[in-house]
Parts: sequence; C-alpha cells; structure tokens
Amino acid sequence: MTVAPLVQQPLLAAVASCREVLAAVADAQPLYLSTAEKEELLLQTTRLVAQVEELRLRTLADAGDIAVVHGARDTAAWLAHAAHLDPAPARADLHLAHGLEARPRVAEAMRAGAVTSAQARVITAAVDALPERLGPDLAADAEARLVDYAAEFAPAELRRLGRRIVRVPGSGGV
Repeated sequence: MTVAPLVQQPLLAAVASCREVLAAVADAQPLYLSTAEKEELLLQTTRLVAQVEELRLRTLADAGDIAVVHGARDTAAWLAHAAHLDPAPARADLHLAHGLEARPRVAEAMRAGAVTSAQARVITAAVDALPERLGPDLAADAEARLVDYAAEFAPAELRRLGRRIVRVPGSGGV
C-alpha cells in the first residue's frame, strides 16, 4: 500500500521554497559582484523583504485564533513570546497588519514589493489621520497618491506629504 504525498499549503510551500533557495546561496559573497549587481541585489532584496513582510502582516491580522488557542492577549503577544521578539514592535506590527486590511492599495503595493513596511506605516497613519468628514472616496484617493509617491520618497518625506495630502478650505490644510 502506498500513501499519497501530502500537498503542502501554497503559502507555506512558497515560504519553504524561498528559504531553500536562500540557503543554497548562503555562502555566496556579494564581494565578488560588480557595482551594478550590488545595486540590483540591494534593491531586489529590499523589494523581497517588503513582499515577505506583507505576507507576515497579512497572516498576523488573520491569526487571532492562535492567541485564543495559546491563551495570549493577542497574536502579537503570542508571536513576541514564540519568536522571541520585543513586544512593542510586535504590537506595532499587529496594528499595521490591521491597518493594511483597511488600506488595500497599500497592502497591494507591499505585496508587489513597491512599498516598504516603514512607508506603509506612514501611509496608513496619514490616511487614518484624515478627518472622517472628508469621506471614503477622498481617503482612497489620498491612499493611492501616497502609494504612488512611495516610489520616489522615503518615509520621512512621505510623512510630510501625508500631512499635506488634502487641503481643506478654511482649516489651514490637513
């Protein structure tokens, strides 16, 4: 009697595949790359980190059942304990994870590697800080513009742009 191999869940398989590929080049030294190759490697790994971080945050946002099973206050508390992380950054990650659920363009841009987690924090905070009276359409437009700006600006500049993304007559700007 033969047993059929188990099919691994696609997300777990993708992570396992990435880890295997990286393990295969663990001893390769960037020292021997040309300047152009080093530039490309740094840019591509930054994009990869954003993609991996988006998957981690997406999972974190949808993993409340883990906290229940383990009797933790929330998933961030469980993850901090299980992965030996500092609790404050883990809570900040959980906050961002829920923020990305409400900001699909930011999440999509992270998934594509076009927005880093630092940029995503700034964009979600800026859009969340907009007055509710401006409505969801204006918030979505601000989100889209800030995601576009992320291609050209670091978090500090995005923060300044986010404060000025919408000008409301008579309010001195938002």
